[in-house]
Amino acid sequence: MIKTADGRIPMSDGAGEVVGVGDGVSTIKAGDYVLSAFFPERGLMGVPGDGADGFAAEYVAMSAEAFTRLPKGWSFAQAATLPCAALTAWRALMVEARIKPGDVVLTQGTGGVSIFAVQFAKAAAALKEDHRMDRNYLAHRQGDLNNAILAAADYNFRRLIRWLRILLRLFLAMLFAPPNILPA
Repeated sequence: MIKTADGRIPMSDGAGEVVGVGDGVSTIKAGDYVLSAFFPERGLMGVPGDGADGFAAEYVAMSAEAFTRLPKGWSFAQAATLPCAALTAWRALMVEARIKPGDVVLTQGTGGVSIFAVQFAKAAAALKEDHRMDRNYLAHRQGDLNNAILAAADYNFRRLIRWLRILLRLFLAMLFAPPNILPA
C-alpha cells in the first residue's frame, strides 16, 4: 500500500457535474457530467485517494486531464465503477491477454473486476452461450450473486467442474512437486 499523508481524502473513482473550470480549459465546461481517470498524472503516485486527494468530497478541484465525459445515459453511480474495476478487467483481457472467441476466461470471486471481466469475455465471445444449462435451477436461486453472474455469462456448470478439477490437479502438482522440476 502506498503511504499517504494524514488527512488524505480517500476514493479513487468518482463521477459528478462540473461546476466551474479555470481559464484556458476547453476540454470540459460547467454543466458537463464527468468521471475520474484512474491515473490522471500518468503514474502510481497520482492515483486519487493514494498519492493525491480522492473523490470522497462534495467538491473536487483537479486538472481537466483528471476527467472524461460520462457515457450517455449512465448515472454517476454507474460511471464511477468504470475507472478502476472496468479498466482493470479491460486491460487484462483485451490488452494483455488479447482474448478471442473460444478462449477460456477464469475469474476469481465476485468483485467488480471479476464481474466486468465476465461481461467483457461474453462480449468478446470467449464465453459462449450453452442452452443445455439448467436455467430452472438458476431461476430458483435468483438471490444468489454467484448464480446471477453465471447466468449472465450463460456458463455451463459441467465445464466449470472440469476446470476446477484441472486447476486443483495443477495446484496440487505444483505444491507437492520436487523443487528441481518446477519452472525457474
